[in-house]
Amino acid sequence: ILILATMGILLSTSCSDNWARIPEMYRNAEMSPEGKEALLREYNAEKATWDAALAFIGRSDLDTLKAGKHEIPGTEAFVNVIDYTTRLEGDFEYHRQYIDVQYIVSGGEKCIVSPLTDLTVNVEDYKESEDYGMMNGPAERARIQEIVLNQGMVGIYFPFDAHKPNMAVGETPEKSRKIVVKIPVAQR
Repeated sequence: ILILATMGILLSTSCSDNWARIPEMYRNAEMSPEGKEALLREYNAEKATWDAALAFIGRSDLDTLKAGKHEIPGTEAFVNVIDYTTRLEGDFEYHRQYIDVQYIVSGGEKCIVSPLTDLTVNVEDYKESEDYGMMNGPAERARIQEIVLNQGMVGIYFPFDAHKPNMAVGETPEKSRKIVVKIPVAQR
């Protein structure tokens, strides 16, 4: 049995063989503890889509690419290029149809992650056409994980992860740019 020390996830030998086939950028991505198992399932179910997303992230023109939506040819995945200023407050967002693969091109952010089931306050109803809803608190019950993403780092958020992205790392907001790859959920 292989123990992945960074997340404390137990994988059987056959699973560890599959884990080794996942590209390093995904294996090293920041995500919830449950995310490692979900990544293994999702990557194996839709390898071509995940590999196409990685190829997009590897482009050399990400710092000059026009902000907005871009298709990933041959897949149902797409990319949002976002220029933003980090913020000090916000609500948790969640998605049901897509997995977020967020790559920081410049700047940095803190993303606060909680299991969606721990949040009980509906801030904005889920809109299926936008694959987007917002939730919040109570924080004292929620299992909160704070993830800091700096330039060149990746965060992956699954439908069971409510996430509060674009948060300032310190007390001063900063300008940042990121690529958000939206990969359709294969294993529901």
